[in-house]
Amino acid sequence: MKQSIKLDGLGLATFDDAIRAAGEVCKHFDRVFEAGQLEHWAAQHSPNENPVLDVANRVFIAIEDLGATELRVPIDHLLDPYNIGSSAESNGYRHTEDNAVEYTELKTNDKFRVGDLVSMQLSFKVIHLQHQKFKMLLILRSLARLDGSYAQISESQLHVKATLTVPQMVRIQF
Repeated sequence: MKQSIKLDGLGLATFDDAIRAAGEVCKHFDRVFEAGQLEHWAAQHSPNENPVLDVANRVFIAIEDLGATELRVPIDHLLDPYNIGSSAESNGYRHTEDNAVEYTELKTNDKFRVGDLVSMQLSFKVIHLQHQKFKMLLILRSLARLDGSYAQISESQLHVKATLTVPQMVRIQF
């Protein structure tokens, strides 16, 4: 089970710069490994061929994979309204600080929707695959909903403003 989001920069140059920067991080990690051990990272693409960042974070980690310093944290009711997490925890999994994603949104009752303007924080992690192969992952850390008005405009009418002001936000911890 994971929390994930796919972000499309709608062809904006600043988003394309972020994609290139993620590629540079992968190149930096690649220097640590023998040639060919780290899988090449590349952004996915949307149906209209824009680069897309696919970012995720697991909700649980297996107990045997826990580090000595990882702290168990409760799962927020908003993330787990039916208390499914308690059965996962009794089956050898834990929700830790490393699995927590911080969500913030406007002081409204609106929910995150496709087309919302968001700000995201992520981290990079290299995981071990089989046969001395490794892969870089983009780990979701926080997601802030800045503006939901774009979600209500058809794609053909979408014009992104060059400057934005950040509205007052509230924290929601899952």
